[in-house]
Amino acid sequence: MKKWIVLIAFFSSIIELSAQVDSNWIRIEHHWYGARFFHNEQPIAMSDLIEISEGRLSSNALFRKANNRHDFARFSQAAGAFLILYPIVNQAIGREPNWNMVYIGAGLWGLSIPIELSSRHLATQAVMLYNKQSKQEGIKLDIDPLRFRIALRF
Repeated sequence: MKKWIVLIAFFSSIIELSAQVDSNWIRIEHHWYGARFFHNEQPIAMSDLIEISEGRLSSNALFRKANNRHDFARFSQAAGAFLILYPIVNQAIGREPNWNMVYIGAGLWGLSIPIELSSRHLATQAVMLYNKQSKQEGIKLDIDPLRFRIALRF
């Protein structure tokens, strides 16, 4: 009886059964101000997702589209903010302001909102597709010099 207890304790210390999430997965957190991406529990930028998904063509194409739309939305927001603030600064320093620039800036800022939302939607689709492509169901056996590890992925 003691031999069996010693053998079970020995094998349980060598063999590790674990059900875990694959470390290649990308996690996305949505907030009211945007989305954050995590790969291996490290925060990454949307532009870095293109490099991570280099081998997977369909998710890479979606990441590129999302990144391009995100960049265009940010450019529209910056240009709109400049066009809104320029006449206000001119008024403050005593020059004649052109208030039509405020309307154009507000239009650019308003245009950036649906583009940014579309970018978030495409990024979410790309993350889901990337995770679906990297999902490996089944049993994986890792053999290290000190232990055997069986990982169940489902």
